[in-house]
Amino acid sequence: RSIETLKIKQAMEYELARSISEIDTVNNARVHLAIPERSAFARNTQEPSASVFLELGVGRSLSSQQVQAIVNLVASSVPNLAKNKVSVVDQSGRLLSNSVEDPATTASELQFQYRMRIEDLYRARVERLLTPIVGPGNVSSQVNIDIDFTTLEVTEDRVLPDDVAILSQQISRDEEVSSRAQGIPGSVANEPPSQSKFTPADEMQQPADAQNAATDETNPTDPQNPQSPENESVVSNYLPSQSRAVAANSGSKMVSSNEVQNYEVSRQISTKKMPSAEIRKVTVAVLLREQSVVAPSGEIQTLEISDEEKEEIKSLVSSALGLTPERGDSVIISSRPFMTKISDGVEKSWHEEPWIRDLISKSMMVIIIAVVSLAVIRPLLARLLTPSQDALKTAYMRLTTLQIHILKMIDIFLNKGCFQRIL
Repeated sequence: RSIETLKIKQAMEYELARSISEIDTVNNARVHLAIPERSAFARNTQEPSASVFLELGVGRSLSSQQVQAIVNLVASSVPNLAKNKVSVVDQSGRLLSNSVEDPATTASELQFQYRMRIEDLYRARVERLLTPIVGPGNVSSQVNIDIDFTTLEVTEDRVLPDDVAILSQQISRDEEVSSRAQGIPGSVANEPPSQSKFTPADEMQQPADAQNAATDETNPTDPQNPQSPENESVVSNYLPSQSRAVAANSGSKMVSSNEVQNYEVSRQISTKKMPSAEIRKVTVAVLLREQSVVAPSGEIQTLEISDEEKEEIKSLVSSALGLTPERGDSVIISSRPFMTKISDGVEKSWHEEPWIRDLISKSMMVIIIAVVSLAVIRPLLARLLTPSQDALKTAYMRLTTLQIHILKMIDIFLNKGCFQRIL
């Protein structure tokens, strides 16, 4: 299993190195991955890390965006690898991923680049606007923009008292009736109630009607009045002994009510996020070239730009860039002759000319090559090409032997008459 894991890691390193090497400014790349083994305990788990070694081309360098791209490429290719665990180093030993790990540095650099882009845009607008008027190469402008990168978020909570709604309502009513006991304490209260006899309502009504009729003759009091003594005596005749004492006094009655209502007041919550990168102030400086003309007398004169023309150009620039005086924006228009050559007061010596230095360096190179050729290469070639004395003697002996053999062959050929036969 460990061998397979090692092979997989080597394959990942090789593929990542190939992908990084495809970048234009990178000649060669090597990737080292440190992937820890999995542990059964979560506390002992270690995070993976990676290192990238880059061999850049001569005179080449990587921008922060390219370094960020390499870090993202490696972090996305390895599981559970964080971006701050990736280190990028070039052949000079410089740590290129330092700016990537610092968010504050990255934010400052992005803000600076954004400001430079806006200033270049404004400057290009000014030059495109004034070039048809003053001619190409006769205008130079600089723009300074103050940008506020603060992010502001405002939350506003308003209460609307006119819009009220009942959220909940609770009504409670309590009634309590209490009566006071009558009689001698300890006598009637301790006696058991007497036997009460149930009498139907019809039988009770007849003696009551008769008694009421007799009462009408002598007493003008209303018989329907429940407080009259007659009715009280009639009712008391049909109540038990304990109830008679209670009926003598009507007692007290307590009534309490409680009502609770909860109201919901309407509220309006609005959140407003102010945009960042807000332009607070713009300052523009425009320099126009004063044209030089030859007067009839032969003198060179400079044509100055009038104040009216400067005011007209100022209004054009303000309108093109959308400048507002309330914000503190300002435009300065100035005119001066442009310098096209070095002043006569600055002269160079003949030995300070660039072609003199170039000629001297090339002459020294030729002299060095000639000295090396005459002192080292020529003796070496002469030694290699000149044969030694032993070699000459051996060659002479072989040549002499060859001549003797040839003469013998000729003599044999002539003595046998082969030559005469041929003739």
